Amino acid sequence: MTYIRTIPTRSLILAGMLMALLFSALNCQKKGVIRIRDKVLQIEIADDAAERSRGLMFRKELGRDKGMVFDFKQDQIVSFWMKNTFIPLSIAFLDTNFCIAQIEDMSPLDEENLHRSGIPVRYCIEVNRGWFERNGIKVGDRVEGLQ
Repeated sequence: MTYIRTIPTRSLILAGMLMALLFSALNCQKKGVIRIRDKVLQIEIADDAAERSRGLMFRKELGRDKGMVFDFKQDQIVSFWMKNTFIPLSIAFLDTNFCIAQIEDMSPLDEENLHRSGIPVRYCIEVNRGWFERNGIKVGDRVEGLQ
């Protein structure tokens, strides 16, 4: 006689809930909304070393009016590259007054060019390449919604 052990339904539900929680923790970052001039940008917030290192790597697309804010917790000179990043991006470096100090365009999978802040910054914003220009956003514009 073969003995088959069944798994109680409650255990399956618990395992499913744990898997869903783990999946969301790995793939869902903190989110928010910022405003630049009259434009609203839905953002993901990368505010720890692992999230900042991963950034937008391995993604195939970034939605319209969406982006990622990198919070370095204190002002510092920072550099970005496009290793394993498939989306063409623009990056804005913000000064201590939350104003855009510099905007650069970045090409997908470019591991040779570093995009370095010209001044110490706490925040950087990555968006689809050309988003700042298309929305009339330029150096000197203030970003609202960061702290």
